[in-house]
Amino acid sequence: GVGGPMGRNVLDAYLLMRAQMHIDRRDPFSSHDSHTLPGKLAGADLSALKVAVSPDLGCAPVDKGIAETFKKRVKAFGPVFGDCVETAPDFSGVHDIFEVHRGVSFVTAHQEKLAKSRDLLDRNVTDNTERGLKLTAADIGRGMVEQHKLTKRVLAFFKHHDVLITPTASVSPFPHAQLFVEEIDGEKMPTYMRWLALAYAPTMALCCSCALP
Repeated sequence: GVGGPMGRNVLDAYLLMRAQMHIDRRDPFSSHDSHTLPGKLAGADLSALKVAVSPDLGCAPVDKGIAETFKKRVKAFGPVFGDCVETAPDFSGVHDIFEVHRGVSFVTAHQEKLAKSRDLLDRNVTDNTERGLKLTAADIGRGMVEQHKLTKRVLAFFKHHDVLITPTASVSPFPHAQLFVEEIDGEKMPTYMRWLALAYAPTMALCCSCALP
């Protein structure tokens, strides 16, 4: 997990991203990228881009209304690109990969809290941590291997496509009191995180992403 910028527009977000990036020996993920980014963004030639679009990445539950709206929008913006086709990388096994990595992350962050202060934790934190504690070394090893395979498949996909565009959210806004989406179009979600697959699938493939309202 990394912290990314938010902004009123692309230029604002880019300014903040440049401010966030730096080299720090204490952070193994820091790099020299901050020195290679241009001071100002130049406009892109959209007619030269090969764009892939997908309403669901082939793996994410998405409300039918959201998917239909997305397809209508694609018809409007698709012609500005040099090429625009409906396709997506092979995200086979991404849900299991996500569960493993999320479980390990929650155990790392919350196992001590769970042991000492269970009554103070949100039920979702408790659930994720307990699921993580049930993972075996074999489960974790398999999750690492499968993520590596996924990353290689997605890298191969981007040899033929410059950009992949999808909906940002799988459902319309819902009441704040509702902790998560339990079902989409009558389909019950197997976990409380499944409705976020549109976001976590690219994340598991280590993609860089940008959400545009």
